Amino acid sequence: MDEKYVWPLIGVLLGWVLNRIGTYSGDAYEKRSKYGRAIAALFLLHDEIRLLVRWLDEMKPQVDSWEEYEIFRKHTVDTHFLKSQSALEIKLFMRFLVLIHSYL
Repeated sequence: MDEKYVWPLIGVLLGWVLNRIGTYSGDAYEKRSKYGRAIAALFLLHDEIRLLVRWLDEMKPQVDSWEEYEIFRKHTVDTHFLKSQSALEIKLFMRFLVLIHSYL
């Protein structure tokens, strides 16, 4: 076979291999980026929950009965839990993750 026909085939093959490697690394980077944002959102959610639990534990001795405590707890959760800007970002991001997961 003549050399002038082999080099273009090698060039096409090399281009295809490099294209596949680039596509794979781009997909992997995008996936790691999504996982990183999800983990950051979960850390923020953990902090919100820990703050809520600590606050409610401190308020337990100040309430007379469990019925009053439950009313206070429900009011606190409805009023303050996941109402901060970071919490709203968590909610939106979690919806985004669910949407992405439904398409995979």
